[in-house]
Amino acid sequence: MRLKITHRTEYRYDAPVQYLLQRLRLLPLSGRTQTVGSWAIKVEGAREEVRFTDHFGNDTRLVS
Repeated sequence: MRLKITHRTEYRYDAPVQYLLQRLRLLPLSGRTQTVGSWAIKVEGAREEVRFTDHFGNDTRLVS
């Protein structure tokens, strides 16, 4: 079985935000029972600061 999943997160604030740091964990782990065929992340209005694998093996992105 193949699945296509689209996720969108949108934030709206009453006033301009001076600084915000978000930790994104959206990529499922590939393993014996599932494989990720392709994956992409698009961030608008922010910048990806760093990408790393956390201690649970999750792909983690910090954006500001």
